[in-house]
Amino acid sequence: MAKRRMFSLDVVDTDNFLDMPLSAQALYFHMGMRADDDGFVASPLRIQKITGASNDDLKLLIAKGYVIPFESGIVVITHWKQQNSVKADRYTPTVHIEERNMLNVDDSQAYRMEPKWNQIGTTAEPQYRLVEDRSVKYRTVEESDKYCAEPQRASAPDPVSQDIDFAEVEPLILNDGSEWRPTKRDVEEWERLYSGVDVIRELLRMRQWTLSNPGKRKTRRGARRFCTNWLDIEQNRARPAYSPGSDKYTGRINAVDNW
Repeated sequence: MAKRRMFSLDVVDTDNFLDMPLSAQALYFHMGMRADDDGFVASPLRIQKITGASNDDLKLLIAKGYVIPFESGIVVITHWKQQNSVKADRYTPTVHIEERNMLNVDDSQAYRMEPKWNQIGTTAEPQYRLVEDRSVKYRTVEESDKYCAEPQRASAPDPVSQDIDFAEVEPLILNDGSEWRPTKRDVEEWERLYSGVDVIRELLRMRQWTLSNPGKRKTRRGARRFCTNWLDIEQNRARPAYSPGSDKYTGRINAVDNW
């Protein structure tokens, strides 16, 4: 594993990053120094104790999208490939193969979790069905219906995976016209992190913003980040340490427009 690491100002010199407590920022830098050559951190809790950071600092890094957690307890630094490249003769692939296979790298060279479904919207994920002799697999329900005597189409009302427990809030409208809701776990986490904000009320305001600004609606991938950025701004507007005329927070709508 390489002993030198780099951090890009494009990632750490932003309002979104600098608005975090110094303890959360320090935790991010220390995890970056101890990550393997693919950005995976095997012992984030140990590093948290070394730096004196709290559980909320780690949760804040996750909520803001700077690290991605796995059920195994391992985390990966989201923007690792934007900040670090190791020469081939010094590169050691990560040993966390299972976790690495759960990730994709997007156009900005950031890690993204491989979704368990194609999309949560009006179009269901393609379904597979075996014909009677179980030797042929058809790609979609529509194709298999051509060969089945009694076609069984997917139920139309809700294509979303039933394993996901969504919050009972008004959905945000996305740039493709589909809807997106946070999970109950998302809302519970936000209510813990943003204790000075009425999260449910702000989610309703976010929906109204998406209705009023169709040209600025977010993608499905960016919806959760949109929510956390909005709540960050509202949380800081609620803090007495920030004056209403601060240059950093001149207004929520202007800040949202620039995400």
